Amino acid sequence: MQGLTQITTLSLTLFSTPLWADVHHVAPGQSIQAAVDAAADGDEIVLDSGLYVETVEVMLKNISIRGAGSDSTVWEPASGAMLESTFSNLVVEGIAFEHGTGASTAGSTRGGALFIQSSTIEVYDCSFYNNRSAGGGAVYLSNADAVVSGCRFDENYLTTGNTGGTTIFSNYATLDVYDSTFEENGWGGSGFAYGTVQVNNGYLYAANCYFNHNQSSATGFGLVNSSGVAGHCTFVDSVFHGNLIYDSSFKLLDSVFLSDQEAPVENANRIFDTGSVEVAGCVLPTESEVLESTSTMPGALNVVRWAPSFEVVNGYLVPQIDTAIATIAGSADNLYSPSSIVAPITDLHGELRDTPRSIGAIETTGAPAPSCPTDVDHNNRTDYMDLIAVLTQWGVADEPRSEDFNQDGFVDLNDLTTVLSNWGPCS
Repeated sequence: MQGLTQITTLSLTLFSTPLWADVHHVAPGQSIQAAVDAAADGDEIVLDSGLYVETVEVMLKNISIRGAGSDSTVWEPASGAMLESTFSNLVVEGIAFEHGTGASTAGSTRGGALFIQSSTIEVYDCSFYNNRSAGGGAVYLSNADAVVSGCRFDENYLTTGNTGGTTIFSNYATLDVYDSTFEENGWGGSGFAYGTVQVNNGYLYAANCYFNHNQSSATGFGLVNSSGVAGHCTFVDSVFHGNLIYDSSFKLLDSVFLSDQEAPVENANRIFDTGSVEVAGCVLPTESEVLESTSTMPGALNVVRWAPSFEVVNGYLVPQIDTAIATIAGSADNLYSPSSIVAPITDLHGELRDTPRSIGAIETTGAPAPSCPTDVDHNNRTDYMDLIAVLTQWGVADEPRSEDFNQDGFVDLNDLTTVLSNWGPCS
């Protein structure tokens, strides 16, 4: 799990397990609710492989619920949602949530699978399939900070209403989404959503997310009275009807829009309709409507191209790197903010990214070596600015750095000598 880092202290503080914590094993056919009721703070509930059919309520608990993996532990609801949490701190891991219809609240339904309010939750390596409700097709968060990492969302949708979020709806909270895939969501429903992932009155941080063929009133990200940063995301054949960034600020970095269809998807080139959006280091569809209410940050580079060439890597579309795309790769590194937010050094599949990185959720395999690796600031020459970049990063490189040209874990005299030996225009 490596993304726009804003979240690590959450798991180290709220969800640390004391040495005296108990583990409650629940087999299929046994009651998860009974294990939850018996659990004390810090306890862990472990679900075996198999099918569980139950609706569980958690109140004033600090616990973990772990399955044997989303390919073997399946949780369906007795009715409504599978898991409802109030005033609790939860970790949920390795479970497939399927066919939820949402918790009943205020004459409507919310959170097809998970209904979380006045709580915190971390969700790791889970899948959400065919869940639905009137708000938050799979997950509904209200005053509930959340981390979602390594998850899949498939064929979730809204049944009615205008609350929004065909997969996730978050209100008055911080939502971090990393290394996750969203495919075929929003089809067949009638509810209105500003985004496949929608955040109201809060903050969104996302990295290494792959969106494929999703449909909503505004597919992708939707923000209202919010702010956020998304980096290294891939959007494939999603139907865009003007992603709404209303009274909000948002940065989209190092991302790409791809299509494997001969004909353009309807309105696929309309990325954002309104709001303050800054775009950098991205491959965008066409000039038409792309920059409507959108600005390119000073010093940032983008490539405008309707159909960049792509290859298929493990079933995912990945842009092929050419000279133009290689030029923008890494050009937005200094634009991630606040200072605690950095670009991911691994991709959606946990693979270490190349140096310099590619764009999108998945690092391109076999990308051509840069013609001028010492051109750190991508101005097509090795000069004093690259020298300054090496001196600025001098010392131990605790993560891959473009200034560590020989990747020996140190930015040192060897790298300084490499700059000097390549001085001048890139060939």
